[in-house]
Amino acid sequence: MCQFLSGYATEKRGLRCRPFILSHEDQIEYYGDKDLDKKQPVELCRWEITPPAGLKTFWNTDTWTFKIDQQEIPVWCDKAMLEADVRRLLKRLLDECPVAADTSILDGRYIAVRGEGTIRPGGNSYVMFFPDKTTVQYGGHMRVQYGGSMSVQDGGDMSVQYGGSMSVQYGGHMSVQDGGHMSVQYGGHMSVQYGGSMSVVDYGNMSIGNKQYRDGQPVGV
Repeated sequence: MCQFLSGYATEKRGLRCRPFILSHEDQIEYYGDKDLDKKQPVELCRWEITPPAGLKTFWNTDTWTFKIDQQEIPVWCDKAMLEADVRRLLKRLLDECPVAADTSILDGRYIAVRGEGTIRPGGNSYVMFFPDKTTVQYGGHMRVQYGGSMSVQDGGDMSVQYGGSMSVQYGGHMSVQDGGHMSVQYGGHMSVQYGGSMSVVDYGNMSIGNKQYRDGQPVGV
């Protein structure tokens, strides 16, 4: 699995990138460029650009890290020119992200949500990053890749891959793969695969790894 944002370039077909497809091979198949992938000398140039640690300067594209994600670089490829093209693409994608203060209902797939404000997801929305202190009123069935600095009032059935520094008032039935440094006021029935450095005031009936809680107390201990 590649990092966000990833894609590849070709000499004659240009820059290729589908933001929500994180595998180079899947993108190559999506665009129908498998014929180029088998060519010798090398024709495709795989690349990726990743956000800064902790998302602190997420919106500043100059702080993202660019790299060519393969051993052999095609003869035609100018690395500096490719990087400049990728950074322009990244800026355009980030400029299109919704602003929390202007968006009460979030529906669809988004790279990130910008700024402070309160949102409520509609349907099965998906957000990759919450770099700012955005408040989610009710998580519903929303999926989040990186919680960042977001604040959740009621987790509902939302799923989070990495909690970051997010804060949760009521966990509901939300599931978290890696808690990171998240803080939880009341766990509800939330489940966490790996707690990391998370802090919890009241565990409720939550589960963390192999530990189970009932009414705030560990079960079977």
